[in-house]
Amino acid sequence: MGPVGGTGRGLPGPGGTWRITGAKEHVLDGAGAGVLLVAARSGAGVSLFEVPVDGAGVRREAAVTMDSTRAQARVELVAAEGRLVGAEGAGDRILARVLDLACAALAAEQVGAAARCLELTLAYTKERVQFGRAIGSFQAVKHRLADAYVLVESARSAALGASFAAAAATRS
Repeated sequence: MGPVGGTGRGLPGPGGTWRITGAKEHVLDGAGAGVLLVAARSGAGVSLFEVPVDGAGVRREAAVTMDSTRAQARVELVAAEGRLVGAEGAGDRILARVLDLACAALAAEQVGAAARCLELTLAYTKERVQFGRAIGSFQAVKHRLADAYVLVESARSAALGASFAAAAATRS
């Protein structure tokens, strides 16, 4: 199961349905999702399929992760019934676009996290006292904070650039 290059296969089934077989690790919210959007190879290339989570041949197993805010699961499909979403073989193009948007969103999220870490670190350097003065007053600490600031702002510029590119591609 996708994205591109996955091991999942979609074969035509009865009544216009499809039978999807494959497995995918690290599916975000895979154990709690109400429906699965699956990328699998069909005769025309990578295609997208809607697969009901409560159907026969669908097995989901929650994975233990270090980040509890990003629930993940292993999803296994064995001849699970699916419905083609969009045109057969159009999955590559759609998934490439979704990947671009997801990368831009993740970059923005990471910039926010890095900026918050820098903000907390800066506050700590003003509170923590060593040798009778705040550690933020030491030149070596100031240099490290300045370097971190430059990295955060560089990442912010890159994330903004990715967002602007994604928005421009959506309009065209």
